[in-house]
Amino acid sequence: MILPYVAAFVAAAAAVVVPGPPGPYSVSLKVHTFTDTERLDEFAPEPENRRILTSIFLPNKKVNCSDELVEYMPPATAKAMAEVTALLGVVIPDETFLNMEMEFCKISESCGSEGAPKEKFPLLLFGPGLAASRHLYNVLARAMASYGYVVVNMDVTYNSYLVEFPDGSVAQASQEVFSGEPALVASYVQARQKDISFVIDQLTDPAASAEILAGTSVEIDGSKIFAFGHSLGGNAAASALYADERVSGALNFDGMMLGPITTEGVERPLILVGRPDSPQPDKIPSWNQTFEKLRGPGLMVGINGTQHMSFIDLDLPNMAYLPQTPEMDAFLGSIDRARLAEIIHDIVRAVLKFVFYEKTEGFCNIEGFGPEVELLDIKNAC
Repeated sequence: MILPYVAAFVAAAAAVVVPGPPGPYSVSLKVHTFTDTERLDEFAPEPENRRILTSIFLPNKKVNCSDELVEYMPPATAKAMAEVTALLGVVIPDETFLNMEMEFCKISESCGSEGAPKEKFPLLLFGPGLAASRHLYNVLARAMASYGYVVVNMDVTYNSYLVEFPDGSVAQASQEVFSGEPALVASYVQARQKDISFVIDQLTDPAASAEILAGTSVEIDGSKIFAFGHSLGGNAAASALYADERVSGALNFDGMMLGPITTEGVERPLILVGRPDSPQPDKIPSWNQTFEKLRGPGLMVGINGTQHMSFIDLDLPNMAYLPQTPEMDAFLGSIDRARLAEIIHDIVRAVLKFVFYEKTEGFCNIEGFGPEVELLDIKNAC
């Protein structure tokens, strides 16, 4: 249990600003809801079209850019994420995710005036873990955007425990999401894979993309698309790699592997990053099974000191108030949180350089990122 004074201290504190992104670009933020009018949401309690709420992180040159502060996570979502952690057996109060702000470049100041030169960037699509919110990965997304990528964090209606739309409406998942029932989990993965392809459709369509990116200097490079995610979101990224040839590569953070990719493989790069004790248990197709079937480049990496939940944003100011207990370490991992963020950023950047530009230096020397990084397997790359 978390001591009451910890929650009280965080709640009483003024909002703190999450340290800025590490890359050479400033980052702007757009929140956009994609609606697939040709697909009903099979998980909705009443018939409705599938909606995909996203945060789009956009790189901008650091000129004529004034800052705006945006809350890290809205209140209803913070409360829902606290409920999720409690259901998983660890109490992390919702105040932990509140009273934090992130710095962004105002869209109106992002050199997007009519006639201004545009710059093309690769597209990265990220999916959260089962029941998790896209907001739990905001810092990672902003960091990657600051290195010159358009990053789309995707919520999952009725699979994320709660999705809070800009108009104040919410999509609340049922307790069924925690059942682990294999057929249900497989249906979640399939729906998420379709979400990824639909968002790609929209962002590579010139008219739709121009409307979504209005006011910015950004264009999408449709020849460079990458999917990644945590847990079930990582599995969905791998499924998108299999199903959609526009996806150049995929990375799965500590997620199980389901679907035809486990038996048929794929020719484009697949990267698996997680706890050193991954692959997954025998009850589901393992990382090893998938890896053996890969016909293209593959990389399997373990990070010592991590647990399954280590791959959310942990290097946050309010996380410092959580107690260092065996229970918390078993949930979030024992590795230093700032160090883990650095490792994750380094690995993702090395993977992207390999996937998009065939640069092998970091990809083929992954253990060079630190003693915590363990190479489990590599193939068809170096």
